[in-house]
Amino acid sequence: MNLFEMQKLFRKRIPFLNLIEDDIYFSLDFSEFVLPDERVNELREKLEKDLDAYVMTYKLNGISLNGNFDRYLCGNIKTATLDIKDLRILNDYENAVKDFGISFCVYEKPISYFSAISI
Repeated sequence: MNLFEMQKLFRKRIPFLNLIEDDIYFSLDFSEFVLPDERVNELREKLEKDLDAYVMTYKLNGISLNGNFDRYLCGNIKTATLDIKDLRILNDYENAVKDFGISFCVYEKPISYFSAISI
C-alpha cells in the first residue's frame, strides 16, 4: 500500500481526520500513527464520546518528534485539556489497548489549529 492509499484509509477509519485541512493532513508524518483494527477503533470511538474530544491512535512508545514539528498532528492541532476524571478515563482505555502496542492522544473538539504566527 502506498502512502496516499494509507492516508485515505486512516481518514476512512478515523473520521475526524477528514476535518484536518488537506494541505496539513497530507504533509503529516504517519510513522507514529497506528491504524486501529475494528476492536481498537470501537474503543477509540467510545473514548471520543466519553471525553467529548477527538482521539488518535499512536504507537505505544509515544511520539518521537524527529524533524519538523509541523509534520506531526500535535504540532498542528491542539490537544484537549483533561481534568483528573478525564485522565482516569483515558488511563482505563489505554490499559485496554496497551497489549496491542497502542496509545491514545486526545485532541480538542472542535479542532483548533495552532497559529502559524508566534508572538
